[in-house]
Amino acid sequence: MRIKTISQDRKKEIEFWDEKSKEQRNWILKTSKEEIIKKILLKKPWWEKLIGKVKGKKILDIGCGNTYFATYWQLTGNDSYGSDFSPETIKNNKLLHKKLGLKQNFYVASSEKINSKDDFFDGVHMRWVVHHIPLELQDASIQEIKRVLKKGGKLIVFETNYAYPFRWVVQTPILRKINFLRKYAIKKEWLDPEEKALTNKGYLNLIERNGFGIEKVEYDFTFFQYPVNLLIRNQIIRNFAKHIDNFLRTKISNKFSKDIMIIAKK
Repeated sequence: MRIKTISQDRKKEIEFWDEKSKEQRNWILKTSKEEIIKKILLKKPWWEKLIGKVKGKKILDIGCGNTYFATYWQLTGNDSYGSDFSPETIKNNKLLHKKLGLKQNFYVASSEKINSKDDFFDGVHMRWVVHHIPLELQDASIQEIKRVLKKGGKLIVFETNYAYPFRWVVQTPILRKINFLRKYAIKKEWLDPEEKALTNKGYLNLIERNGFGIEKVEYDFTFFQYPVNLLIRNQIIRNFAKHIDNFLRTKISNKFSKDIMIIAKK
């Protein structure tokens, strides 16, 4: 599937994520240290079912946002770092780590300019980040990740799929002028107006052509669950959508999955 591209405006993206981070700051300020730690440690990190628990490693979370994976890694015995192009997001993470008494290893940076020496990290994590990187900078970003990873280091990627029907509808340029669902998704802040996903194959090609070996790939088939859970609160309908997804998982090609999870090795 070919993607007709529309250039991304990084300045608008930064403004979008700055605003979202300002909204999140109240949670950091008002929530107790103990409650924050409990909530973060209760997370079920997606990568652990693929590579197990990680300990004693240097890990960089690119596009760290307000997901607090870097915090989780520090709390579980790792030396973690975070970067993001949103200054307000970095302020949030530093504020949180100061409150928790953790290292404040965060800095403002874009993915193609990582603030690190060569062969430094054991792992680099990117969750829903590649589709925010302008197409013309994606190869440079993966090459930069390769530079800072140690030999044998892991690139850990979780990405949304352009061929997933719900994603295609809100992203495709064909419907841009009349796309009411896209406008609604942007209004609800489910969608950054500038983001542009690749296909599953596109992500794999991007990683492989920049010198990484693919070790593991897994697909998320919340085919109907995702839109149903966003739009409908009725638990019976949600459970029905889950049963449909369980059936479709064995019937539908991987190229239509909602997300792709990739573990690659330098």
